[in-house]
Formats: sequence, structure tokens, C-alpha cells
Amino acid sequence: MLEAVAENPNTLCVIIHDVDRLPKSVVDYTYCDRPTQLNSENDQWGGSVPYDSYAGGVVAMSVSHWFQINGMPNDYSGWGGEDDDLFHRLRMNSLLDDKSKMIRRPQKGQGSFMEMHKENPHLRPTGDYQNNLRLLDEMKRGSNRWMKDGLNSIHYTITDYHHNGVIRFLKVKTKSTC
Repeated sequence: MLEAVAENPNTLCVIIHDVDRLPKSVVDYTYCDRPTQLNSENDQWGGSVPYDSYAGGVVAMSVSHWFQINGMPNDYSGWGGEDDDLFHRLRMNSLLDDKSKMIRRPQKGQGSFMEMHKENPHLRPTGDYQNNLRLLDEMKRGSNRWMKDGLNSIHYTITDYHHNGVIRFLKVKTKSTC
């Protein structure tokens, strides 16, 4: 995101998109006026989301909202917790739906996604899962750690870059892989 905004300061919308999620139907990728989880109907969870506060997968937000929540966390390792951390960042910044207190989702039929792999997610590389749970627990209790773990603390090196006229592809090494 930082690279996109640096290259084009007029960037209005940034979408995070899990690489293993593919849209099954027409999905409107222009929801950026407020945080929106575009993958509201997921095959792997019977055409829904796993739980109401789930805020992962494919999420669109304005650049200003990403900066307001300080982006995604950097301190998680492996699989698990970062999507729920995102939910709490949105909650603590009053960016959830006023009525439902959840992230906004498209109308039925407009957020249908499939997952490319079917293996048990609990077999995924976990990194330091216990640390992830500890970090998430801090966020649940209202910690302000999100203010110093995110866009303002990411360290990376671009190792490959190309642009096809529409999409920018960047390969980076983060602080944990540099």
C-alpha cells in the first residue's frame, strides 16, 4: 500500500486479497467509502463467514481508513490472528457498521468466493501461534499496540517489481526475512 500511494498519491482504494480466494461471481471491488469485507459468502464455510467478527480474506478500504487503523499488524507470525486483529483495529477506530458492529459485507450474491485449497487450515504453518494468541488477546482487551504495529513500523525491501498497466506486482522481503 505504501508503494502504491507513493507512486500515485491520488490512490483512493486499497484492497487486501488472500491469494487463495477467488471470486465465483461478479464482485464489486469499488466498495471503498467504508471498510468492506468483499468475501461475504465463502464455499469453505457453507456460503457464509466462519463467525460474525471475521474480517479477513478480501477487504477493501479507503487509503485514509488504512492509515487511520495503521494498516495490518506486522508482529504476527505464520497463520492465525491477523484477521481478527484487523477487526479490533476497525472496532477501536469506530469503523464498523453502526447497527451490526461488524464489518460491512455486500448483499447476498455479490460476495461469493471459493478457496483454492481444501486442506485443513489447522495444518498450515503456524509460526509462533501462542504469541499470535497473546497479541490478539491484547487487542480484544483494547490495547493501543495497533498504534505502533502496522504501516508506521513495517520494514521491507522490494526484490522484484513489474506493472502490467493496471496492477502493480511487488515481491518484498520483510524484516523477518531480510
